[in-house]
Amino acid sequence: MKTLKKINDAIYYFEKLVLSLSILGVFLILIVNVFTRFVLNNGISWAEEIGSLLITFICFIGLSYAARTGRHIIMSAVYDNVSIKIQKIVTTVVDFLAIFALLYLGKMGFDYVMTVKGMNRLSPTLLFPLWIPYLVIPLGFYMAALQYFILFMMNLKTSDIVRFIIREPDSDLDDSEDSGFSFDVTGENTKKEVGNQ
Repeated sequence: MKTLKKINDAIYYFEKLVLSLSILGVFLILIVNVFTRFVLNNGISWAEEIGSLLITFICFIGLSYAARTGRHIIMSAVYDNVSIKIQKIVTTVVDFLAIFALLYLGKMGFDYVMTVKGMNRLSPTLLFPLWIPYLVIPLGFYMAALQYFILFMMNLKTSDIVRFIIREPDSDLDDSEDSGFSFDVTGENTKKEVGNQ
């Protein structure tokens, strides 16, 4: 779990950096473009192109972040009305299936990127190879698969139901073999730390 914790921390910082910069970039580019287009009567030709690429970054890196924090839509009408034992089984099976679904989508995304690369597609305005920013597509799926793998392992390791990771790498948790992840066992923000039970 220690290696998994280090990988998870690196992904957390990467997600935080990419999402923050992408959201800030979209905000700034679009505001400046609106100003130049309507006030100076001369819009920025590449603003829409960069804005749409940044939205793609937000979407696919956000996929991993949403898996980490449990922000995906949960259809829980049946789930909430079954026993805890059934909930545990369902959660573990869903995590397991999500891993393979995301790995498959990541492979399809990678194939798409290789197709774009093979066609030598360039962005219309800035003329850079489109396959480079499109690498975020398989990357996002693979990072989300890793988050579900962590959840799956935690569900196998503990008797509680682990629905999402609330891990903050900067927290003051010790670095023992089993600690380092916080998780929600009910979906209602009751935190519990692995290894400190």
